[in-house]
Amino acid sequence: MSEQSDFNVLLEFGAIISAIFALAALGYAIFVTLSNRYLKADLLRAEDGLRLAGEVGGIGTWTLDLELEELDWSDQVFVLHDRDEGLGSPTLEEALAYYHPQDRDRVAALVDDAIQSGKGFDFLARLTAEGGVEKTVISRGVCQRDKDGNIGWVFGVIIEASRANTVDPAISDIYDTGGSADALHRNAH
Repeated sequence: MSEQSDFNVLLEFGAIISAIFALAALGYAIFVTLSNRYLKADLLRAEDGLRLAGEVGGIGTWTLDLELEELDWSDQVFVLHDRDEGLGSPTLEEALAYYHPQDRDRVAALVDDAIQSGKGFDFLARLTAEGGVEKTVISRGVCQRDKDGNIGWVFGVIIEASRANTVDPAISDIYDTGGSADALHRNAH
């Protein structure tokens, strides 16, 4: 074989290898696209299920993103607070301002302790909705760490205490204690 023919064989081999890599990349892109499509569909179904459960059970969910310093409320939390969704989710300070003055510092301390320690919390407290109606609520929060091990988020649920008995006996135990210190300051795991 001549050097020219060896060179042509190498060029053809290189073209074949390039085509194989291009096809592999295309196959991977199709796989990722399909995987993401199914994952997104699963996520949307889970979100729809959570939203429906919240509507039926009166349970709201909230997320505090510590890096962005943003609070995100579900539709049911807006309903519980009689807050117009057009206003968007409040800041943490605005959300704490809904709590009764006698409960506000305790609630703020529980949230702050969770952010500092990574421990969860639950509490029974009074809040005043936008229309001036006072409601007793039960809330529970848990912390999630980011990839570096830092507390990145606090996730929580909130329900009007009068509805708790119909949802979960474990939740209603907090309400049934009549606000004892043990039930109000218990750390969730």
